[in-house]
Amino acid sequence: MADLIIDDDNAYQFLRPPSQNGYVERDYERTPYGSFGAVPPGDIPLIPMEEWPDRIADLERTKATLKDIWLDSPIGILNQGDFPFCHGFAATELVLIHKVKQGLPYVALSASSVAAPVTGYKKAGAWIGKDLQQIVKVGVAPLSLIPMLTANRNDFPPGWEKEAAKNKVTEFAELRPRDFQQHGSCLLQGFGVSVGQNHWSHAVLHLVLRDMDKSKSATDHNRYGTEFPNSWGINWGNKGWAIQIGSKKFADEAYIARQVTV
Repeated sequence: MADLIIDDDNAYQFLRPPSQNGYVERDYERTPYGSFGAVPPGDIPLIPMEEWPDRIADLERTKATLKDIWLDSPIGILNQGDFPFCHGFAATELVLIHKVKQGLPYVALSASSVAAPVTGYKKAGAWIGKDLQQIVKVGVAPLSLIPMLTANRNDFPPGWEKEAAKNKVTEFAELRPRDFQQHGSCLLQGFGVSVGQNHWSHAVLHLVLRDMDKSKSATDHNRYGTEFPNSWGINWGNKGWAIQIGSKKFADEAYIARQVTV
């Protein structure tokens, strides 16, 4: 199956009502960049864009991209169904890929164990920073304990926080919004980037920087795309995967995980 390419011309085809997606646009006037005590601004080493094509080619040749690591793991493609919990899925997937990358034992995790407490146990949207605060403070519960899709407080058994604490991220870094050099540099250094995007009221986890148009300069952001697994199931895109190009790849809110609970 061919890759699904989302660009500035066709992006409208992939819009859902915000009530089905669930990403709420962050108000940067009330919560400025770098304002989270538990989520410090990222001091991210930048990779010169002139190096990007060679680095991308090396990662693809050696099958060392985060997509390769993801596909070799049991994670699979998650599905939020009609729950507006994409914010929780994008944050939970960040934990999953970071643990797999570090070679830690795989545990299936419940995105609702993050999203439901954040929304007050309502089927509602949020912005990713709230989910990451929850993961830093409480963690993510295993799927064996809490269903993937629930907003029912009764589905959270006594003591669930003790199990969730085994899947904490102890340090996140916040990226500057719509800073694609920082965004791409993180992907090239093996960090998944959890992104919130205002244009489709959706949050996803970017895993791979792709070299899409070699006729363009290495320093032209339009040369590149970002590949991600969507939380809309395997029947969407290319078995759940797609690539964003043009302005649609930019992140209005973005985070990486630095450390997870071992």
